[in-house]
Amino acid sequence: MIRRPPRSTPKPSSAASDVYKRQDVTFNLDGHLGVSVVLSFLLVFRADLAWKRYESGKAALGAVHGGIRNLNVAAAVFLQPGGGDASSTLGSSIARSEEEEEEALSRLAADRAEIFRLTNLLYAFVRHAARGQRHGYSDVGPVTDDELLTRDRGGKPRVPDLFLDAEEAREFKGLDAWNRPNACASKISAIVEHKRRAGVLGERAAMDAFRDLRVVLDALKSMERIVTTPIPYQYLHMLNVLLFFFVYSVPFVFTANFKWVTPFPSAVVALAFYGVNEIGRCMEDPVSYTHLRAHETVLDLVCRLLL
Repeated sequence: MIRRPPRSTPKPSSAASDVYKRQDVTFNLDGHLGVSVVLSFLLVFRADLAWKRYESGKAALGAVHGGIRNLNVAAAVFLQPGGGDASSTLGSSIARSEEEEEEALSRLAADRAEIFRLTNLLYAFVRHAARGQRHGYSDVGPVTDDELLTRDRGGKPRVPDLFLDAEEAREFKGLDAWNRPNACASKISAIVEHKRRAGVLGERAAMDAFRDLRVVLDALKSMERIVTTPIPYQYLHMLNVLLFFFVYSVPFVFTANFKWVTPFPSAVVALAFYGVNEIGRCMEDPVSYTHLRAHETVLDLVCRLLL
């Protein structure tokens, strides 16, 4: 009896087995590299544009602060007895009695206090127009205009503490937020011009005061242009879409070379691209509450984004 050898199923060759095991899901490296170059240029352009907006906003805010400070210094120094022309001051001092001199001194003190009050109110209205009307308070978000004028718990000095009476509060309430600083500047200009014509304030001092007011109003206009002209939505939308698909496709490209350690380089790429994008977003609005705090590290930023 002839015995046949048992049939054995053919085993795949070792080469075919290796090919089967190495079939990874991946993308073309050259195409992914090309997308990364384009995306990098888009991110750099956004960051550069955001930095320019941040620098312009910081310069405008510094100009507002410096102009108001110089105006207060000028009022404190020049709005004094004998601050005007020498001839007019000498003639008035001869003709006046002691009661008139005391009354003139009291009026000067009242005018100085009024200019100090109006400059504080001017700065508070600048703060409202640039940030309060859009972002409200840092802890609760946007609030109404009536809340800012009646409570203003997010600023120093508070606007309700600076109003003379309810009539003045109603007067400013009827104005647009960006026009309220202009109204304060007009009242300050009226006081300066009245004292100049009365001979109490010299021509040079009055011109310096008008120049400081012009600097403040020009800076206010620059801040208005920054906060009311955002980066085009279409550009940001396209950037975010490309960034999303690029970052989430990076692991499929890295898996062919990094194998089980793919999550580590993928996390570094996600941190770099999304970090630059977030820094640009924070700098786009230099007067908002959304910004990088001085004590916030990169890890804190990433944790805040993930949460």
